[in-house]
Amino acid sequence: DGSTGQVLSTDVSGVLSWSDSSASVAADSLDFSDFSDTMTLDATTSINMDTNTADLNFDSNTLFIDSSTNRIGIGMPAPDEKLHVRSGDIKVENTTADNSTAKLILYKRRSTSSPVNGESYAGVVFNYLDGADIERTAASILAQVDGAPGTTDVPGRLTFNTTLNNTGSPAARMRITNAGN
Repeated sequence: DGSTGQVLSTDVSGVLSWSDSSASVAADSLDFSDFSDTMTLDATTSINMDTNTADLNFDSNTLFIDSSTNRIGIGMPAPDEKLHVRSGDIKVENTTADNSTAKLILYKRRSTSSPVNGESYAGVVFNYLDGADIERTAASILAQVDGAPGTTDVPGRLTFNTTLNNTGSPAARMRITNAGN
């Protein structure tokens, strides 16, 4: 009869009928098992998870959002960083038909002061996790301030660092300064 709590459904012959819904909405949960385990969100739907215990876990840690630490894990149930990808590559692709390039942009933002000469502001670090779960740095590439910043520029240098055997930390092996040397 279409009263509250009923849904319109069809049988295998396509005959429509009203029936009681076994799908339930209880406090803090939705059970979609009667809807083929799918949920479609449209452009106006929002999910508000305003507590530190409202983690989201999709497909057994394919995507995990840890609300207590504000971290996202891909293939990782307990992310160590803001974004933690386990056992996979990261791809940046540009499919435009112009001269633009795909970019990975790293930056440091200071809210109250200018960059300081020698300061590192971005980098790529190559770490290895040994069998005892000790993280060791093998190499790094650092972008650093290389001189006094102007009003429209920040002179920069790239420093390439590697770790010698039995030293424990990387040291500068090559630099490309703001003069190109």
